[in-house]
Amino acid sequence: TQNPIQVGAGVYTANCTNTCGISLASNSIQISSGVLPNDLIISVNKTLCCDGEYATLTANLCNGAVTWNTGSEGSVLNISTSGTYTAFCRNACGESSKTIQIILQKVPLPTAPVITSTRNVVCSYEVVAINASQCTIGDLVWSNGATSSTINVGPGIYFAYCENICGKSGNSNTITIGTSPSPVAPVISTNKTTVCGTDKATLTATGCVGGTITWSG
Repeated sequence: TQNPIQVGAGVYTANCTNTCGISLASNSIQISSGVLPNDLIISVNKTLCCDGEYATLTANLCNGAVTWNTGSEGSVLNISTSGTYTAFCRNACGESSKTIQIILQKVPLPTAPVITSTRNVVCSYEVVAINASQCTIGDLVWSNGATSSTINVGPGIYFAYCENICGKSGNSNTITIGTSPSPVAPVISTNKTTVCGTDKATLTATGCVGGTITWSG
């Protein structure tokens, strides 16, 4: 009969009594039994971010409303800088919190490598070494699919690029390896085929293009 009264969980109504009788029942009020907020778990989707990207923190297991020490509300928080982040889970019975320290590493897009060769012309059966440098923040990929810093190649056109989780660089400079033909047998001629005494015949070789004549006999 006190007014007001202190109650636990349940459904409650009231009526009014005087010398003339008892009133109808009041509206009813239901008092529910709540539980304390759960302990939170915070997860992060990544700590390596490309330029313009952000990492996502997610507060899990909250049986209430989530807020963050940044002022944001909701279980998901997007971050672009390293720092200490705290999530709060609040309901009618109280508050729990979880703090996590995040170190974000910004990963830039790689720059194009530079390639060099020891020579630019080979014989048809030879190979030449081509070297790539300055691919420091990614993995090297050659135009022929090779991935080592130095490759041995025959005639052709070659370039390389550098690739990481943020994408790939532009192409390097291009190197063209040409081929030198194998020599063909020369043709020799003479001004005379008989010599007398100290006379000399003159031999002339033709058809040795880009090479050196070596005589025998």
